[in-house]
Amino acid sequence: MQFNELAPKAGTAGAKEGLHMLGVRWGQAAIASILALSLNGVLFAQGTADIVGTVTDPTGGVLAGAKVNAKNLDTGLSRAVETNTAGDYSLSLLPVGNYVVSVEMAGFKMFTNPKLTLATGDRARVDAQMQVGDVTQTLEVQGQAAALQTDSSTVGALVTTRAVEDLPVNGRNFIRLVQLVPGATESVQSSLGGGTRPDDRRQTSTVSANGQTDSANNFLLDGMDNNERAIATIIVKPSIDALQEVKVETNMYSAESGRAGGAVINMVTKAGTNGFHGTVFEFLRNDKLDAKDFFNVPQAGNPLAGVKPPFRQNQFGGSLGGPIQKDKTFFFADYEAFRKVRGITQQATVPSACELGKAACNGVTQLGNFSDTTTVIYDPLTHQPYAGNIIPRASIDAVGANYAALFPTLPSSSCTGITCLFISSPSQTQFAHTADLRIDHQFSSKDNFFARYSINNTDTNSPPFLPPVSVAGITIPAPSGRDQQNFPGTAYQRQQSLSLSHTHVFSPALLLQLRAQLARYVTDSESGNVGINVNTAFGGPANVNTSVPGTSGLALLQFQNGGYANLGDAFALPTAYWDTNYQYAGTFTWVKGSHSIRFGANLLRRDWSTFQLLFKANFNINSVQTNSTGTGAGTGGNSFASLLTGYYNQATRNMALVAPQYRDWEIGEFLQDDWRATRWLTLNVGVRYDIFTPFKEKHNAISNFDPTNGAVLAGGQIQVAGQNSVSDTLNIGTQHGDVQPRLGFAATLGHGMVLRGGFGTSYWPNNVASPANLKNAPFVATYTINQTPATPALKLSGAVPPPTPNPTCLVAACGAPAGSNFTVAAATQLDYHYTLAYMFNLMLEKEIGANVLSVGYVGEPVRHLGRTVPNINTNLPPLGPGGCGVTTALAFPSPCQPYYAQIPFVNSVQLLETNGVSNYNALQVQFQRRYRAGLTFATNYTFSQSLSDVGGPGGACVGCAQVLNNFGRDYGPSDFMVKHRFTISANYELPFGKSRRGVAAYLIKGWQLNGIYAFATGQPFTVLDGSARQNSIGITQDRPDVVPAQSFQQNINQWIDTRQFRQQTFGTAGNEGHNAFTMPSNRRLDFSIFKDFAIRESVKLQFRAEAFNITNTPSFGLPVGTISGFDAAGVPTQAGNFGRITTMNAFYTPRDIQFALKLIF
Repeated sequence: MQFNELAPKAGTAGAKEGLHMLGVRWGQAAIASILALSLNGVLFAQGTADIVGTVTDPTGGVLAGAKVNAKNLDTGLSRAVETNTAGDYSLSLLPVGNYVVSVEMAGFKMFTNPKLTLATGDRARVDAQMQVGDVTQTLEVQGQAAALQTDSSTVGALVTTRAVEDLPVNGRNFIRLVQLVPGATESVQSSLGGGTRPDDRRQTSTVSANGQTDSANNFLLDGMDNNERAIATIIVKPSIDALQEVKVETNMYSAESGRAGGAVINMVTKAGTNGFHGTVFEFLRNDKLDAKDFFNVPQAGNPLAGVKPPFRQNQFGGSLGGPIQKDKTFFFADYEAFRKVRGITQQATVPSACELGKAACNGVTQLGNFSDTTTVIYDPLTHQPYAGNIIPRASIDAVGANYAALFPTLPSSSCTGITCLFISSPSQTQFAHTADLRIDHQFSSKDNFFARYSINNTDTNSPPFLPPVSVAGITIPAPSGRDQQNFPGTAYQRQQSLSLSHTHVFSPALLLQLRAQLARYVTDSESGNVGINVNTAFGGPANVNTSVPGTSGLALLQFQNGGYANLGDAFALPTAYWDTNYQYAGTFTWVKGSHSIRFGANLLRRDWSTFQLLFKANFNINSVQTNSTGTGAGTGGNSFASLLTGYYNQATRNMALVAPQYRDWEIGEFLQDDWRATRWLTLNVGVRYDIFTPFKEKHNAISNFDPTNGAVLAGGQIQVAGQNSVSDTLNIGTQHGDVQPRLGFAATLGHGMVLRGGFGTSYWPNNVASPANLKNAPFVATYTINQTPATPALKLSGAVPPPTPNPTCLVAACGAPAGSNFTVAAATQLDYHYTLAYMFNLMLEKEIGANVLSVGYVGEPVRHLGRTVPNINTNLPPLGPGGCGVTTALAFPSPCQPYYAQIPFVNSVQLLETNGVSNYNALQVQFQRRYRAGLTFATNYTFSQSLSDVGGPGGACVGCAQVLNNFGRDYGPSDFMVKHRFTISANYELPFGKSRRGVAAYLIKGWQLNGIYAFATGQPFTVLDGSARQNSIGITQDRPDVVPAQSFQQNINQWIDTRQFRQQTFGTAGNEGHNAFTMPSNRRLDFSIFKDFAIRESVKLQFRAEAFNITNTPSFGLPVGTISGFDAAGVPTQAGNFGRITTMNAFYTPRDIQFALKLIF
């Protein structure tokens, strides 16, 4: 096989061409889906709900044979059933909407509930106590919105139609509403689907529910799978005008739902009705009315600072729905365009003017002049101090000097001592299109058909932190991404979904649903320096820029201490995904006596491909190389000085040479019985069984090496799929034991009070992101090169190995040459287990008028979480428990490495294990009011504790998996823990002037107020020592010792007590716990005011004024958590801004004002 057979074309144009070439395949697949469904007969309906109840006579005796009818007020759909011998009835799979419910029986007045609003997943109870009289007489009860759930043990919330349409939602992104439900948060600062990473540049799609990673969610669109496989982000995001509502379940899902440990998020699209309804809208923002970022202050010598950056945002479009044939066929269509140009304020440390040679210090103007600092700079070779603390010109590396020239210069007046924070607000542009088309058809009272097509297109251009600069005769458009949270470059994305469904009613007691969907996710992100061979122009390192796709641009330099902005291309660029899902499912609903039974199956085939260069070349720059010993035991040194000498601390490469075409299947089966055991007790009993097959690759272009498996270790070779008796799943077996019981209850206690609770389990596939991609030799080019302590020899002006396929042979016995240095970048444990969540809750709900108060406990222990071990072949701290006892600095190869005897040429093996754990416990309180008398209101409070010993799926948590015989030291507050969370959302139609007419009516009536308030305590973080002292190979930053904190004045200039850290004894692990510190809390208030102008009875023009973060309250980000230096007493200094907050929270925006006009008819 030739490696270029699988490699995609580089660049955005390549992705678009690939998408066009796949168009025929998309069309063929769509036709095949339709034919398959036709052969299967009938298909599934979208968001549905049930109505249940008991019919009694005036004395309370049950009435059998009463006729119960529910009619949809908007579409005319009617469903009827008779009560059984116990007087009970159940109407299942009713499309969401407004219904009139009537009950008839000879000798009694007709019972009528004139308007019952059903939301997705409701089991609304309508009990009818009949009154003696003639059937032509009517007993009418007040219409209601079914918020009190008397027959379900599921914990969750409903994002209602009114909330979707009217709340002030930043960017009109419905995910921001999901983030407000009980137990939910915005997730971590740099999530894979958060909108800042190359994997998904759209507005944020992340939600962390009940302390779980955002990859643990299950997104559904009209009840169908809507999950991208590579990073577990959402596929299609409909326009907010296309959504009827969003149903969110966070604990104790029914057996119908699986593949989740966080939230099951079901988006239900709007359908047409018997009346024509629609909207035309435009939302407009302009920087003239907005506030600046908190850190965007004037700065001498920097014309980019203190200037309000540009902000232009337009969202415009419309929707239209109505009948094609009354009571038979309906349509709904929508389109939305999004245009944004916005400056994003950032700041990071740059070297001082003296150090850059742009100003005289102590009479010397020269690059490498560190005479402005008391930190001593040492010669990397002799370990003697440089005279005058100035690096001689002859000792400055030419490539290091070219990299240094990327930094801008600030005058000393803009610096605090030698700490210079450069401020910049470069502009990001994003243009997006969203469209949906839906057709509903009622063949008869027994057959309802539904079809929907949705598409998203997004183009994004993300700016660099530092401005473009000319060095070495070329212009570098993107000199810096600042840190690993920013990814300058372009991104093209397209997502599509085609869904078909049908409901067939065999009898009032037996219904069948079948469903099918074809969904696709495509993204292609490129570096801002793509096509420019910058390292070649710089003179090195050689073999960075080559003819291999993806290797143009500028190699990444990361400063491991000192706080300096990264230089070069961001990691993980280019990144491209092609993901296609084919789904088929079917469900029977059978009502038998007091049992409402559902059983069914789901078949999901995923075809997906990824092409990604995590690092074409990455160089970690550390102060160690210019300290007194060249090891972690030394003093002094500066990482920028190390750059100028050209000596790096570690070099890595991790780049794919092919784009694997993965295949896997997800098969689910379930049985759910909602049993009305007594008049006051409903039991929800279910069981679910899932199979998630291991990955396969179309051309067997995946490989693995698990050294914890004795046979694999003894073989000494990378295992390639389909070769040498290795299976096409790399001997990773299918997990057949994923049985998930669900047992819950709902007990009606009387007086509008319900006690609900339950226990259940749920599995989900957590093998997402690059650690799980099984990209190893011979399909990759990787290396890890650690500088030899005390005697460095590797320089930026030298060369790195060329990007050629890594060999599969790792030991001398199969031909590996002596002195080899091998890296395995993405190994997976052969005994891989899918993640298992144990869910339990106990909730007490009380109906208070039109409101429902819920108070309860939610628990969720999780086992078999993925643990990414950066190097399973690193040594234990030599002087710690189990260590080898060596007192000098270790270097590869070393007998202290755990697998040295078997694989002495292997430097590093990144291994994905599944022994991680987390435990979540919370008090959750919710008060909600569905629309009544012009008011909709929801508020909730969560008090929680979430503990874990692993991070998210993208890699190890900060400072974790460094001591391989003590993962217990990593157990602490989870990355996703938010201790306190409080939210309020409300819509209120002001009651003034409803009886007015004429001009006065235009002025007084039609006003509406809407608001969202959200508060959350900060997420935890870990402090690292930028010069690791535990003396483990490949670990360049580690956790220090902690002593008791002292009293100090906490503010953004010193968020933590920096004096409480000490360097641990060389060769031992520090005693700092995982995530022992917490970033600042964040809060925001979003507010809007509407004015409706009636044009005629069914047409109105709505003017909106919306303000996001109306109080302009700053929400600060993480403080700098890396120690860059210690004073003579061994106490950390604030060099590199250690302990200071220099960034805003990733979810923060300064005050934004938005105006809108919306025509509603």
